[in-house]
Amino acid sequence: AAAAVEGDASATEPPPCARTVAADKVLAYLEQRYEEAEKGGEPIDWNWFRVRLIRLAYIGAVVFFFWVFVTDKVPHYEKTTVSGDVPFRKVRRLINHTHWVRTVAFRPDGARMATAGWDERVVVWDPSTGVAEQRLAGYDAAVMNIEWSPDGLWLATVSRDRRVRVWDATTWQMEFKERGHEDEIYGLSWHPNGSQFATGSADGNVTIWSAFPEWKKRRVLVFNRTSAFSVAYRPDGEVLAVGNMGGAVELWRPDSEEDEPFSILHVHEKIALSLSWHPTDPNRLASASADGTALVWDVAEGKVTALMKHEGWVCSVAWSPDGKQLVTSSWDGSVGVWTAGGVPIASLRGHPSWVAGWVTDVAWSPDGRTLVSVGGDKSVVMWEEVPGEGHCAGKVEEEKPRPDDDEL
Repeated sequence: AAAAVEGDASATEPPPCARTVAADKVLAYLEQRYEEAEKGGEPIDWNWFRVRLIRLAYIGAVVFFFWVFVTDKVPHYEKTTVSGDVPFRKVRRLINHTHWVRTVAFRPDGARMATAGWDERVVVWDPSTGVAEQRLAGYDAAVMNIEWSPDGLWLATVSRDRRVRVWDATTWQMEFKERGHEDEIYGLSWHPNGSQFATGSADGNVTIWSAFPEWKKRRVLVFNRTSAFSVAYRPDGEVLAVGNMGGAVELWRPDSEEDEPFSILHVHEKIALSLSWHPTDPNRLASASADGTALVWDVAEGKVTALMKHEGWVCSVAWSPDGKQLVTSSWDGSVGVWTAGGVPIASLRGHPSWVAGWVTDVAWSPDGRTLVSVGGDKSVVMWEEVPGEGHCAGKVEEEKPRPDDDEL
């Protein structure tokens, strides 16, 4: 008080905070060491400061990613980009999942669609309104694949908890649940007549299951050479394609007693993540891989007829219902639309997270007018072609010449 009366302004200032005191101590230490170095004393150990700065950087990175992925505070930016000759528009962005969305599938009549992912549940949507009508729980791990039966009465799912589940699409009660493999299950495909479905697993086996009313294992294809990541029945049901960890695709006859595939296509350098047969041509098979490419194969001749490239893993590939176009999804954050010959039509970017913007799956609606993509930003994005343009108007029916084998 006496100092204040005498006009000492510093006496009225609040005491310095702990950070100010610490900063003053550091500066004082540096000044002291600098003076000692100037007088020929021990030099300043700058390496001491460098090591601690690196440690602080590591701690900051850990705290940041914990904040992003655990507390669910991912920064988003709303950005939709479309490039190519065919204009698309993003009509809806649906949020109902709490973690990465792994897979999407339309019911054959197009009236419903289902999505599933790492939040260990399945969400059933009305695509015309964007309303989530059902949330199917009871999983112990991420749901890796879903597919509707050809008649739309059943929804089959496979999960990392090694179990196969089938839901009654009328009552939404679980009709069937069984541990189907000894490791995580990734691949799932229904037979075109709905009498059976196949699952592929990291345990290296493909299991064929009888559908309603038996719901039991019918046959196991011994595939122990490597993991079976993707499976797909040909539209006539006579051939089952299986993609593996090494990037090869094996072709099996599921109704025969053969213990070996009748053909092997060495298609990719890394995992064959997705397979899709042409809806009308039994000799055309599309595959997507972690090597950043999607290919179309003539399985009769064993030759590549189209090549599509992304800047990251190509997670899925699917033919349009009329077989004139293909769509791919990628970890580079884009959805690619291509002609059957691999000529790019459009590149769509609508998943807005800069941390987890990869697109894990994409599906056509049965009428071919809508695309639905899902990804690491936890969202479901619906795309529609602008009326009067592109695929709906037949604009891209005339393909450009396909590249020859040397170019591929």
